[in-house]
Amino acid sequence: MSKDLNRWVGIGRLGKDPEIKQLGSDKKVLNVNIAVNGFKDGDVAWVPVIFWDKLAEIVSKYCEKGSKIAVEGHLLSSSWEKEGEKRFSLSVVADSVQFLSKNNKIQTEDEPMPESVEESQ
Repeated sequence: MSKDLNRWVGIGRLGKDPEIKQLGSDKKVLNVNIAVNGFKDGDVAWVPVIFWDKLAEIVSKYCEKGSKIAVEGHLLSSSWEKEGEKRFSLSVVADSVQFLSKNNKIQTEDEPMPESVEESQ
């Protein structure tokens, strides 16, 4: 199935400071939860988002807890068994990110924060 049919777009704030994990010598991953406004006032949905490689590096470099971002990506479902009970999770794998707040960690005149970044194909 084409990723074009599996799209997720949302705006939220990072729930914690991003921390990259190195997987082997050439892969990097960043797992964060973003708080997205729910359907009712005061309702918050915590959406797990996965950033890979270049996107992981950029989000880690420019964002911190509370940074507001827009994410576009595709949904990834996972299942496993724990203590004999079947478990499921749904995450967003980011294809692009847009920075919406100015409270980001590093921003200088020599190295301004990009407005948005897309995963290179």
